[in-house]
Amino acid sequence: MKRNSILIAAVVLLTAVVFGLYSYFEKVEKASDVDPEVVCTTTEIKELLAANALAVGDVVRITGEIRLSESSSVGLDHGVIVSRDTTDAAAWPEEGKATFQGYYSGVEIDDFFGDTLYRVSAAFLLVPTESIHKE
Repeated sequence: MKRNSILIAAVVLLTAVVFGLYSYFEKVEKASDVDPEVVCTTTEIKELLAANALAVGDVVRITGEIRLSESSSVGLDHGVIVSRDTTDAAAWPEEGKATFQGYYSGVEIDDFFGDTLYRVSAAFLLVPTESIHKE
């Protein structure tokens, strides 16, 4: 009886270790390698959420005007914050209109200003800037 219990515990432990190792080393798909579930502009994101056409984890391709730029993210118009994927080697623009593709991460309310922010993470720059200022 004791031997059976030890054998069962060893099998369960081995199964847990194999599953843990598989989960740890599983290759995660980059957002740039996946067809987007949603293609939109920053002005359309609020309507997509209201229509339940966008869920957390969906790959989204979004185009908008850059309002602010930081080292690892950009802020687009209409409260969309796009965070860079760590493997994206492209130089991200600091101004103009651009298209990004990443994973939709959800909505949050800015504690200081009270603005609604829409987050896109692990994103890649797809289309570089198109300046809105014609010279």
